[in-house]
Amino acid sequence: MVLQLGTAEVNRITLGNIDVVGNPSTNYRTITIAENILNPLGQRANIKIVDKYDALGSSNFRGESQLPVDIGFTEYLSRARAGFDLRVFEAANLNDGSDELAGNGRIKVYDIKCVSPEYLKNLDNQLENSYRDYTTNIVRDIITEHLETDKSIEIQEDSSTLRNFRFTKSPIQALKVLNEEHVSTSSRSSAFIVFQQQKRGNTKYIITTFERLFAQSPVVTLYRSSRINFSSATREETVNSIIRMNVDTAFFSPNRFLTGAYDRSYNMSTGTIGDYTTQRADPNDNVERRGRRIIPTIYDALNDPQEITTAEARTLRAYFIAQLSENYAEFTIHGNPNISLGDVVNLNIPNISAAGGSREEMFSGRALVVSLLHNIVEPGHSPQYTMTLGCVRIT
Repeated sequence: MVLQLGTAEVNRITLGNIDVVGNPSTNYRTITIAENILNPLGQRANIKIVDKYDALGSSNFRGESQLPVDIGFTEYLSRARAGFDLRVFEAANLNDGSDELAGNGRIKVYDIKCVSPEYLKNLDNQLENSYRDYTTNIVRDIITEHLETDKSIEIQEDSSTLRNFRFTKSPIQALKVLNEEHVSTSSRSSAFIVFQQQKRGNTKYIITTFERLFAQSPVVTLYRSSRINFSSATREETVNSIIRMNVDTAFFSPNRFLTGAYDRSYNMSTGTIGDYTTQRADPNDNVERRGRRIIPTIYDALNDPQEITTAEARTLRAYFIAQLSENYAEFTIHGNPNISLGDVVNLNIPNISAAGGSREEMFSGRALVVSLLHNIVEPGHSPQYTMTLGCVRIT
């Protein structure tokens, strides 16, 4: 048997005590797992399961919440593995349109939606607490005590000042408030981010900033070229080739973060930041026309008694988030669990000359993986396992 690129071995899918992969009655049709760096509640998944002899029904499976789901798979060529601990959120019994009968009747197809344990705890638990502490310590307390995670927590960068907070919100709403109020010890232009990172079957929480993630070394180089001859390409080029791209032209333009002349003012009475940018309707027009974008925010003198550090951080943060949206692209590659959410990758992408000919300029740059979509289909398809990376360009 010749193994193809993007071939995966699904080692396990268990629903409670039901072994989907090892049961002769059941098997998966598709597995989709989504990860996002802006979602502190972790991964989401959809599994479509074919049940020939009603094994799930005979086990009293009703699609109830909090039933443990364990998904594990290995990519054949790289031998990298991934594993996800989830819970059943809801399930639908579908009709696959087949007239084939087996067991107690028609073959059943289940569409099962899964979420992280922390997602369900966020629905169940209300946060009512007062704090005077560093924001990163408060975040760790919320994750541990109110999302009730059993995952390890890594704080990559602490906050710089003690803050006062009173919460009567859900845990996720409290985390959003803390994100707006946070000022890091060194990365002061970035909001902190809290996300779950899965590496080689183990998942942990990371509390960090975008600047800290940007400073990482790349874990892999991804290649895109219509001219790659796979008979002569290196193994790295073959395994890490980009299948499809969804890239705006702005992705290849120079980084525009905090460039140009900006007038930034903070109005303490209205709690807003006004951003004034110079705009010219005609290059021969000597009259400057100014546009304004208002960013609502809140200033609390009790939390900033000496200087408006939080307001300054918010101003820089607004520009930083604008950079992320301007420099975003998606790349579909053959499945590679060695790439995790929050990793940095190198990109080698050709920019073929509009004049034609053989000249091919290569864009080389780094990008941060801010979202991941794993998609595995039943064996027999090629590629069987693909990943779509949502990336933000760094350089």
